[in-house]
Amino acid sequence: SVIVNDAYKDERFSDRVDKITGFTTKSVICIPLINKSKEIVGVLQVLNKINGDFDDTDLSLLKALGSQIVVAIENNKLYQKLLEKNVELVRLSDELQKKYFELDLLYDIEKSISQAHSLDELLNTIIVKAVSIIGAEAGSILLLDEEGVNLYFKDAIGVKGEELKKMR
Repeated sequence: SVIVNDAYKDERFSDRVDKITGFTTKSVICIPLINKSKEIVGVLQVLNKINGDFDDTDLSLLKALGSQIVVAIENNKLYQKLLEKNVELVRLSDELQKKYFELDLLYDIEKSISQAHSLDELLNTIIVKAVSIIGAEAGSILLLDEEGVNLYFKDAIGVKGEELKKMR
């Protein structure tokens, strides 16, 4: 903590900021802002007391305000960390939900495979579920023809689904 009532006569004072800003510092009172880990996180200073010189009463008041500032700084850091963790939790929750839906889809497909009476029924069930879970307007399954050269629509759902199934 420092009280300087004639700044330009104190060898610790630098007039660099005064020169840049055009302000004239006459007197200074400042305290270090120290957190619970005894680390300096900043400095609180007040310049040019209007009536008289800075004194120990001013210093006590500045120290009280300084401790409030340190608490606010530390709380802000904790809050920022909390926000970061919350964002991470939301991201992980979204990933977990996506994995759940994927597993649920695979389970439904397995169930459909065992219950399907035909390949067409099975493929239709799969494409319907895929489009529904992904949230799409349409979907299709294309297979290679018997020569293994061209793809054709084995199943398609959506606005043009029936037209696509007729294409060869």
